[in-house]
Amino acid sequence: MFVEPTNAEVVPCPYIKGEDFTQRYAILNDLTPEDFDYMLRNGWRHFGYYFFMPNCLKCNKCRPIRTPISNFKPSKSQRRNLKKNNNRVSVEFKPLVFSEEVYTIYKKHSLVKFNQEANIKEFKESFFSDALMGNSILSLYRVNGKLVGVGFLDISKEALSSIYFCYDTDFSSLGLGVYSVLKEIEYGGSLGKEFYYLGYYIKENQSMEYKAKYAPFQLLNWDRGIWE
Repeated sequence: MFVEPTNAEVVPCPYIKGEDFTQRYAILNDLTPEDFDYMLRNGWRHFGYYFFMPNCLKCNKCRPIRTPISNFKPSKSQRRNLKKNNNRVSVEFKPLVFSEEVYTIYKKHSLVKFNQEANIKEFKESFFSDALMGNSILSLYRVNGKLVGVGFLDISKEALSSIYFCYDTDFSSLGLGVYSVLKEIEYGGSLGKEFYYLGYYIKENQSMEYKAKYAPFQLLNWDRGIWE
């Protein structure tokens, strides 16, 4: 599994205006659940076989965030979201298998939310390259049988890790982004997992504020190598 990571070139930071950004990366596959726990605990993320972590020289504000599942208590607004959606939205957790139905959701979400045209080759490489030996899954959200949201998740020995979530923007009023996190934390608990990982968190970045709402949460201290 181990290969020496490579340092990427320095580019303008996509998260904090005026900062530089770089990352370490490695192309990996056939990771066991124990291997992947090691990667998660040390701040690595991935899309397909491409694993990466921030490696900026002057900034360490990109901090991995995770929720201890057994300690999680939904807030009042989160409980309202659950009450609104539990009787309307069906949720299934399925093996990682490509379908046109899933790609249609991703394609529409990319265009409406980010004004980006999706590329099916890049989509398959990023989300359907099985780096974890069958331990990646989909969460599927349906309203009256219609697919309205898709989550991409990894399962390690001790955790459930969210890679990405996209939804049909015609159903924005449901708050599916919030609902997906709540149902995935719930699912992680049903599997006996200790943590739910939500990627990187930057306090100064408004688009990442939602990640701190699934409390209590822990952040990785890069300097000390511990979660706090």
